[in-house]
Amino acid sequence: MDLQKTFKDGFKIGSSYIREPQSIRSAASLACIVLQSSQNNMFGGQSIQDFDRAMAEGVRRSFKKEFEECAKNLAMVSDVSEDTVDEILKQKQNEYPTYKNDKNIDKLTDDKELNKLFKNAYKLACKRVEEETHQAMESVIFNLNSMHCLPYSSTIFVYDKQEEELKVMQIGKLHEIYEKGRYQAISLNQNTGVAELKDITDIERKNNHRRLITIHTTSGASVTTTDNHKVMYLNNAGKIAEDYPESVPNVLMPRNFVFNVKNDISLDKFHSRTKQNYTENHIVVNPSFGKLAGYYVAEGSIVGDSQLCFTTCDETKEQELLSLMKECYNEKVTYNKYSMPNGKPKDIRFNVGKVWSDAFKYYFGRNAHEKKIPMQIMFGTKEVQSAFLEGYFKCDGSIKPTYIGATTVSETLRSQIQLMILSMNEMSHIHNTYNRKTSYGTYNGYDISFNSNTANRLNLKDLNQNNVRAEYIYYDFDFLKNLLSRNIDGRKPKFNRVKKEIIDTKAIDDNKFIPASHIYPLFIEKVTESNSEEEYVYDMSVADNETFLTSNCIFVHNSRAGSQVPFSSLNFGLDTSEEGRLAMKHLLLAQEAGLGHGETSIFPR
Repeated sequence: MDLQKTFKDGFKIGSSYIREPQSIRSAASLACIVLQSSQNNMFGGQSIQDFDRAMAEGVRRSFKKEFEECAKNLAMVSDVSEDTVDEILKQKQNEYPTYKNDKNIDKLTDDKELNKLFKNAYKLACKRVEEETHQAMESVIFNLNSMHCLPYSSTIFVYDKQEEELKVMQIGKLHEIYEKGRYQAISLNQNTGVAELKDITDIERKNNHRRLITIHTTSGASVTTTDNHKVMYLNNAGKIAEDYPESVPNVLMPRNFVFNVKNDISLDKFHSRTKQNYTENHIVVNPSFGKLAGYYVAEGSIVGDSQLCFTTCDETKEQELLSLMKECYNEKVTYNKYSMPNGKPKDIRFNVGKVWSDAFKYYFGRNAHEKKIPMQIMFGTKEVQSAFLEGYFKCDGSIKPTYIGATTVSETLRSQIQLMILSMNEMSHIHNTYNRKTSYGTYNGYDISFNSNTANRLNLKDLNQNNVRAEYIYYDFDFLKNLLSRNIDGRKPKFNRVKKEIIDTKAIDDNKFIPASHIYPLFIEKVTESNSEEEYVYDMSVADNETFLTSNCIFVHNSRAGSQVPFSSLNFGLDTSEEGRLAMKHLLLAQEAGLGHGETSIFPR
């Protein structure tokens, strides 16, 4: 396969952009894309012939660029006029020296000072392009031998089909317990923008040879990957694409999506030999139960094996709990109230029996660090979702004129509330506030908050605030203004801010806005690099879409774990130019040096 001729097809698979390789670096990147794309899409792997000729062309372009840059830099620190140097470079482009061939330098100028400057620029350019070529060849070796991955501690959303539960799980932990056919990921359909549940077909652990890059968004969400793990973003054409973490202009969150769930919670697995007041074999998930669940997740616990305990602060909350329990459990429910030494209410404990208490422990968690939300509520009706959020934030939240917020030590709960609000077509803000030591260990505290206008739109009646003007906007559709603009009497309409409602309205008539109507593009606040101390990194393969959702609700691409084909090869030895020799020399040196940690590179053959 001629690398230059097959560039377009290979790059179409591997990237959203079509451009000619401008240097040895881009030529090397192109080689990786062609090889990896062929591995992923063709049985039996792929061979690239004339690899050295393609790389030689990249070296020539790199040398030209370096020569010009070195000449201009030397002019800045010498008595030579920068304009004169720039003018000669523009006029004499066809007479530049080439790598290890300076015979044309004398043709550039008769001026001795200028001639000396160009000779020094030539020497510097030779040195720089050799260093660049070695780094490019190292990238070929490393990219073909290490998939893009996440560190062990990175958490993702995983649906367990056996337990019918959506979990937040460390990717390294998932690797340890993985069973084929059991788990699914929340995956992004890149054509429609819709979030879907798709099977996790494989998961793989790799030796860590990469830098770790963390993307921080203005909504408080972040994602950490290796520097070659692609992240999803929305490009200027309104299409979903992927790029490396240090290059993406935005990241994507799902919104306004629906998963079909049951409207009841089964009690079949919690049978008890003792007589129970609650005789049904399921709990109906309606708004009343949703609000009761919100109270429990905020301040509830299990006492003994049969009591549902709620921390109470005032008479109003106590009366509401009594009303909800009578409706959701039955009229016969009994309870005990406990007070503080000063007479203020402490908690109220309902005698619900072992079946209900076991069900609440399983579906909602027993203690603060275990709290979670079952899918029947997370993706229930809008009324059930709103009732849960009302109960949770009213009980444990801080209700201010401009925002509503709460703190939890459960990462699962924080992620689930964030995802629930996204599914209701709104956004929230999250951040890590502190480390809390408990009898169960040390846990992070997470703040989750949203604007009072968001509460009004979500119909959270108990949390509603009037006359709220401030709006927290964490997403950005403004870069799609050019797509939205249309000529009206020779003028284009002005948008102060492109809101989601504008995108959703346009999506009805224009297909190119459909992906954007199901996602939120988020501002990137900063990108940080960390030295990885983890020996291994992990990646998984997801059916069809090849994307998955992290626990911070950011979509990333995967590398099709387990699909590596050990037949990729580079054929070289025909290009005897200095540039071709240079590329091959450093490819062999990079392969001989290996991957670090004593590991020998396997690819290319």
